[in-house]
Parts: sequence; C-alpha cells; structure tokens
Amino acid sequence: MTEDPRTAATLDAKRRQLLALMMQERGVDPLQAPILPQPRDRDGYVLSFAQERLWLIDQIEPGNIAYNVPTALRVRGTLDPAVAAASFTEVARRHQTLRTTFASAGGRPVQRISPHAPVPVPLIDLSALPAAVREPESRRVVVEESGLPFDLSAGVLRVRLVRLAPEDHILLFTLHHISSDGWSNGVLAREMVQVYQAFAAGRPSPLPELPVQYVDFAHWQRQALRGPVLDRMVEYWRRHLDGVPVLELPTDRPRPPVPSLDGGLLGIEVPAPVFDGLKELGRAEMATQFMLVGALYLTFLSRYSGQTDLSFGTPVANRHRTEVEPLIGFFVNTLVVRADLSGDPTFRELLRRVRKLSTDAFAHQEVPFSKLVEVLNPARSLAHTPLFQVLFGMGNAPASRERLSGLSFDPLDDRTQTSMFELNLSAASAGPGGPAGDGGAGLGYSFEYRTELWDATSIRRMLAHLVNLTAGAVADPDLRLSELPLLTLPEVHQLDVEWNDTAAPSAPLIDEQLTGWTDRDGAALVFEDRSLTWRELDAAANRLARRLRRLSAGPGTRIGFCAGRSLEMAVGFLAVLRTGAAYVPLDPAYPVERLAWMLADA
Repeated sequence: MTEDPRTAATLDAKRRQLLALMMQERGVDPLQAPILPQPRDRDGYVLSFAQERLWLIDQIEPGNIAYNVPTALRVRGTLDPAVAAASFTEVARRHQTLRTTFASAGGRPVQRISPHAPVPVPLIDLSALPAAVREPESRRVVVEESGLPFDLSAGVLRVRLVRLAPEDHILLFTLHHISSDGWSNGVLAREMVQVYQAFAAGRPSPLPELPVQYVDFAHWQRQALRGPVLDRMVEYWRRHLDGVPVLELPTDRPRPPVPSLDGGLLGIEVPAPVFDGLKELGRAEMATQFMLVGALYLTFLSRYSGQTDLSFGTPVANRHRTEVEPLIGFFVNTLVVRADLSGDPTFRELLRRVRKLSTDAFAHQEVPFSKLVEVLNPARSLAHTPLFQVLFGMGNAPASRERLSGLSFDPLDDRTQTSMFELNLSAASAGPGGPAGDGGAGLGYSFEYRTELWDATSIRRMLAHLVNLTAGAVADPDLRLSELPLLTLPEVHQLDVEWNDTAAPSAPLIDEQLTGWTDRDGAALVFEDRSLTWRELDAAANRLARRLRRLSAGPGTRIGFCAGRSLEMAVGFLAVLRTGAAYVPLDPAYPVERLAWMLADA
C-alpha cells in the first residue's frame, strides 16, 4: 500500500493515525511508509534520535565546539555581498533547519522554527592590510570562526564574508551538527551558488519548494522506529556487538583519562597501479571500495594491536529515502563493523567476511547510533568512545566546488583542528576517476588523529605501512594476514642489517654491570614506600633464578613475566637473565587477546 505524500498531507491528525494503523495491519513495513508533512501549528516539534543525543551533550557541556560543522569557500571573481546575503536568506527560507532553535518544554527537548528573516552576513574587510599579512590574518579568522560556540536556543547558523581583495573573498558558514552534517553543507553551498546566480541576474530562485522538512523526518523516525520494528533491528546489533572489546593501539603517549580532542591530519597516496589492482580485486570478489579498504584497515589494526576481535565505526549518509536527499539536517548515522580475524585468514577470506558484515550492517542502518548506545548500554569511559574507538569512511558527500560565469567557489584547503576519535581513516580518489571509477587515479589515504596520542612521525609511518599492506594484498590476496608486508624497505634494512651488525662491540649485559655492586650501601631500588638494597636485590634474583633453573629455564628458552611496575618486576628481570633464558615482558594492562597472541607467538 502506498500513499501520495501530497494527498496524505491534507489529512487531519486522526485520519493520519488511521492511515498508519491500516498500513500496519496490512503488513506494510513502517520504515517504508512515506514521510508526510506535519502541521505547523505547534509550539515545538520532536527531535530525531540523533538530535536528542547532541542536545543532551549540549546541556552537559554548553557550547561544545566539537560539534561545529564549518565550511570555508574561496571565492574568486566579483562578488556582491548584498546578493550573497539575500541568497543565504532564500536558502534559509527553504530549509527550516537553518532557522530552528532548541529549548526544553515539559522536561523534553523540542525544536522550534523561527519565522523567516534576513540572514546577516557581516563583512570582514582585510583588503587594506599589507599583502604579506592578509593571508595569515584570513586564516586566523577562519580558525576563530570555526571555534566559536553556538547557543542552541538562539540559532544554528553563522555566515561571515572575508574580503582579501575586490575579486578575492572567503565565504564562511558554520552550522551546528544538531541541524547539519557533511552532506548538508554541500547542499547549502550548492543551493546558495544557484540562488546567487539567479539573483545576480535579476531572476527569482530556480529551486523548487521542498516536499518535506527535517521536522517531518524526525516525526516519521519516531513513529517508524519503535515497538517490534525497533526491537527486531536492535536484536541484530545486540548479537553483532555483544562483548565487543576496546581497541588498544600502541601510542606515543599514554591515553589521558579525558581526551582533549586536539587533532592533526596527514595523508598519503597509493600509486595508481596498486589502485588499479585493488579495483580489479574488487571486481573479482564482487566487493566495493569500502569493503576492500575496510578489510585493509582491519588488517592494519590487527597487525598493530595484536588483537583479532576488531571493530571500527563508519559514517553513513542515511539518505536512502528520496524525500530527504535535498534536505539540510542531521541525517548521518554511524554503523559499527566488527570482524573476527582469528585463525590468521588470507586477505581474500577476510575480504569475503567483511563483504558479508558490511552488507548486514547497511541493512540495519536505520537504528541511530545514539539509540544503539542507549539500548546496549556498554561500559562507559571518558577515555574511549563506546563500541568502537577508530573510524573509517569513504568520501561521498556532495562536493562544495561550484562554478559560475566570472565566479568560482572552491573549498579552502585547511588542516583539521580537532579529532573526535583516536584514529580516523579516510579514503578518497587522489585524482580524476574517483575511488569507484575506472580512471587511472591513485587512492588517497588520510589519517585524522589525536595529537595527544601520536606524533606526526608515527602517523606518517603508519600511513606508509597501510600502503604496503595494500600493495601486498593486491599482489597476492591469498597470503595470510601475518604474511602481508608491513614495513618499508628502509625499515627492513634497519632491522636486518643496521641493528644486526654483529661486528660491532656489544655492551656488557645488565647483570654483568651489577657485579661488585652488592657490597654498596644504600637502596638499589625504590618503589612507592618499599625499597631493596643491592645485597637484597642480588639475593632475591638468585633465589628466583635457582627456582627457574629447576623448571628447566636456560639458554634457548623463553620466560614470560607478567607483572606491573614493582620491585618484583625488576627482580624477575634479573633472575631470568641469570638463567640465560630470554625475557618476555607481559603487561597485565594489555587486553587478554593481545596477551594470548604474545604467548602463542613466543
């Protein structure tokens, strides 16, 4: 049973409710029901699930700039600021989300649509500054604008225009994530340019009226995702994510209890021949670029962490309904892809697993991530995001690059200032053809990362390793994951040659250096409120070494020692050395999976 939204919109509330009941009785999936316009005679409208989560976060942390969605366009040509302001005003008239505010009514959040009004576009004129100062100052303005907090009770859109020269401007517009996403910013940029072109020529807006608005989607989502429908979809995620472990990647610095979100961005290009081979592998295995790079990312994460139960989050546009494709609003959702890499499968086997996992995840994408966290209620920690710690995405939002006669609007190349996740891999075409195209372009990888965890040198090394994995998987997808090349040629030379130069004189062993120190006075080791003298350290290490020898410890054997930072850890280290065995340190803070892998590998 289907219904024309334009006809259904004329029904009163009781008839719309009756229509919904009839559809349910006839077995029509509520998720396939049309999104219908709701009456605009209310004081407030319900929020979508995703909006509600961001509203709650804003109540806890008012003005959190992590959810600002900024866009900066470099405009070359003669730009009329008045026409630009009129264009934004027209787009805001079309999209009610751009003039929506948020408040609490009866203990529940509501969104309210403000009347149509001009959108202010203040002009910041830097054209009088010296040329050497102008560009740095414009960048400062861009960064400052993107970092200004929003008051959700007052508005969700800010627009600024920076003039560097009569025919050189930077157009800034920033939205709060509660009313926008990456796709939406592309819609806003494209429509603004289309309206500007018409207004500059004295014509009316060429854009058709929108059949529904975001508040209609929020109402539809609340009606569709409830009861048995929601229970059925959540059950899939409950099974898929039960007991998902925390990913513990090695970092340059310890993870702080509360992350700062300070971020950096670095990228690398996969050579075009390797990318061509990757596409050929995808065609042979009926796998998309998302599945291919996702499998490579999981391999990379496993090789770095030693874990085999892995997950990453991935953003989805969540615009598979034609009604919402042209809307500005918070539609993007986050899915969790969890994979089992145990048994050291071949890359081809892993790719097939990821293909099935991705297909299943996308088939259940309607469940908002915020609702998933609410229902599954995973263990919370300020140091880790729930259910996954790293992100992966393929760029598919509409581009902001636009062209007019005598004008060009190009995205301003700027580095990220924040990172919502520990590590965020983005994959996109580095030239014509696109990731899914047939052109000869290479594939670009970029890591957005938390600078409090990694240095730039470490991220560059990780990117190089990911490229090596890609080339290795393309060359022979039937290699096992442990066999795929990771290190670069200089690193291999360093390990095999430079660090194994047996001709160089070796330093005395630690145990040899301690010879003769047992008669010294004073403490040899101090930890918290305990200490050991040199004589006590020597005696304790000898006792443990004798016991280990009785257990067959000696040259050629490996002794695992699992202990936290303590006096016993130092005693155990010396004792193992005195038996002639190899010392294998096992940190009790490591995940169980990683410790098990280390034991098996040793």
